[in-house]
Amino acid sequence: QELIKDQAMQSMDDVIRYMPGVGVSQGESRRDNPIIRGTASSADFFVNGLRDDAQYKRDLYNIERVEALKGPNAMIFGRGGGGGVINSVTKEAGWDAVREVTLQAGSYNNKRVTVDVGQGINETVAFRLNSVLEQSDSYRDYVELKRYGINPTLTIAPSAQTRIKLGYEYFKDTRTTDRGIPSFQGRPSNADRSTFFGNPDLSNWEATKNAFSATIDHDTSAGLHIRNSTLYTDVDKFYQNVYPGAVNTAGTQVSLSAYNNSTPRRNLINQTDLTYTLQAGTVKHRLLAGAEFGRQESKGFRNTGFFNNATTSISVPFATPTVFTPVTFRQNATDANAESTASFAALYAQDQIELSPQWQAIAGLRYDNFKLD
Repeated sequence: QELIKDQAMQSMDDVIRYMPGVGVSQGESRRDNPIIRGTASSADFFVNGLRDDAQYKRDLYNIERVEALKGPNAMIFGRGGGGGVINSVTKEAGWDAVREVTLQAGSYNNKRVTVDVGQGINETVAFRLNSVLEQSDSYRDYVELKRYGINPTLTIAPSAQTRIKLGYEYFKDTRTTDRGIPSFQGRPSNADRSTFFGNPDLSNWEATKNAFSATIDHDTSAGLHIRNSTLYTDVDKFYQNVYPGAVNTAGTQVSLSAYNNSTPRRNLINQTDLTYTLQAGTVKHRLLAGAEFGRQESKGFRNTGFFNNATTSISVPFATPTVFTPVTFRQNATDANAESTASFAALYAQDQIELSPQWQAIAGLRYDNFKLD
């Protein structure tokens, strides 16, 4: 949390660079794609403990902190990679007044503004609004991005023991698809770092996110904490690129190929957690039991690019690799045209045992019933 503020971090890539055991990969410039303890994954992202596995680039304008939980993640989080998970905790409405506007301007026409305002409306209702608008070019030729988002949240406290939190986010990210420079003989080629390989007019991607969240927290008189959370996320994404392949042995020609891909995804997840703290002599137990239910609907439609409506690959001079050759996008024999629906139900339990301030043990079990059509 403090590092995000100190360095004015704006993206998940910025955060991941400073997480031990977590690395950054390019993700074709269109998705967050961390490597957690050697395991690459774009699916092990969570928001407030709920799965957020759509492929897009996340902005930090409405994020309070980011947590990396490293180790086998199936015990509590279910399916996914074996390296761990990355969980973002969003900003939420409270009764303390918040008034913050951040303006940024920089090289390559970079302009960004974020707004964070909120306060208590009365004793039982509080409101908060986070928003961002950014537009920028790049040191890379022809590359630009534009993104904006808005995230209002509402907290209702009908009693001292109960909190109801509601939120909605609209976020849109549009940018040039930039796959970088190709390699040559096992190393990055000696192309100028600003050189764009391919057709920038036909290399672009766009992601639009709509998300609704609702959480109810309740503390019982017996010390049991109950939380029920629901998250609905709709991410509509389109990705298209004309990108470089192999450089010939003489280093004079580079091949170009092209494709586009539409990958919308809708997630609906509900999760209930029961937590209880128990002191047994000098040993402290944090007990957790819960259930999770969800449904995910995904589509994938890919087209191959045909240069001059004839061939799927062309060679261009390595010295002048930015080209504007006409490309026709249509389905090829192996292109995906797929729909899938995943539904799941899970039960889990965990005991976090604090033997001493230096030693802890965790024991847990999770059962998943998973169906994919």
